[in-house]
Amino acid sequence: MNNRTSTKLIVLSLAIVLVATVVIVKLQHRTPPSPPVQEPNNMAQEPNSMALSLSFLDTPDAQSRTFEPGEPINLELIIKNYSKETWSVDKRFLAESALFVIKNSKGRVLQSINTLTYPVVPVVEDSFGPDREYRVQRNLFDLYPHISDICLGMLTLMTPDDYTVQVVLESPLIKYKAAPASDFPDRIWPQNLESQVLKFTVRDLTEAEIRQYISKTKTASEDEVIKILGILGAVRDHNTIPDILSLASKGATGEIRLAAIMALMYMPDKSIARDIEKIVIEDPSSRFGTYAAGFLGQLNDKQSVPLLIELLKQRAKYPISGDGSVWYAASLRSLGDIGDPRAIPILTEISKSDPTDWVRSGAQIQIDRINESSKQ
Repeated sequence: MNNRTSTKLIVLSLAIVLVATVVIVKLQHRTPPSPPVQEPNNMAQEPNSMALSLSFLDTPDAQSRTFEPGEPINLELIIKNYSKETWSVDKRFLAESALFVIKNSKGRVLQSINTLTYPVVPVVEDSFGPDREYRVQRNLFDLYPHISDICLGMLTLMTPDDYTVQVVLESPLIKYKAAPASDFPDRIWPQNLESQVLKFTVRDLTEAEIRQYISKTKTASEDEVIKILGILGAVRDHNTIPDILSLASKGATGEIRLAAIMALMYMPDKSIARDIEKIVIEDPSSRFGTYAAGFLGQLNDKQSVPLLIELLKQRAKYPISGDGSVWYAASLRSLGDIGDPRAIPILTEISKSDPTDWVRSGAQIQIDRINESSKQ
């Protein structure tokens, strides 16, 4: 190969390299093609175009919170229609409830939580229009149905532990799935709606705070005292027993006495058995007397057996209806809990001669329990 041919090949190679470089540079700087335009999803055709959100009212961006003992746990629930369609509210659904599900760290659902029913949720009469939004704010402790249950709720929630809260709205299409399709409106959300889960913890009390709460019981209203007793019971500080016991004794209102007994039940101490017996003797068929009778079984003090036997012998003095029937059950159960054979004769008499079926069967159940425990 002569020099002229070699020179031509070199020039040709350089030209090819130059052209390739220009092409590559142009490709690198070229604006990439736009992706295919995606048609917006028709949310109304999605399985669930309604949505629930749940947040802490004071810190809406937080998924978890730590609360002070007794501090309100304020929640905000939002129901929104994200579709462009109007979603109907089934008439049967208006009577259903929005359930606040509270679980502790072990996953146990706290059954004492009350439900919210229409018109609180949902707010609309017959339909939920496009982009319609409804907000409802609730203090977690306001979800308890009765004043006496507030104490139970506080006892449960004020125990230092982790809890979760979630709202679940049941779909009528699921709840009434056996009903014919013609019974439902044309458009209704087909599956249960669930909010996200919030986590919260209630801080324990310090010794100074405990004493401050006890001091407040002397001047606070009845409702406030009941809530304080719930908190004190959850703390389970045995040093508070004398103060709580004084509120359970004669002189306070019936609801406060009941709340005090319930608080004491969270820290059973046999040393107060005689004091609890006095409360039972005062009025066995009252609500606080009924709980006190049941508490004697929890204390498991055999010295209480003669009192319970004597009261059952004199049961004709007390009403068998209403709270009186509950007292019967509490007293029978306490004798079975204690398991003392001295209770067998009165229980046998009741099981054979009492005119009420459930009283006879209840007595027999406790006889069987006592016989079983004596074999162990």
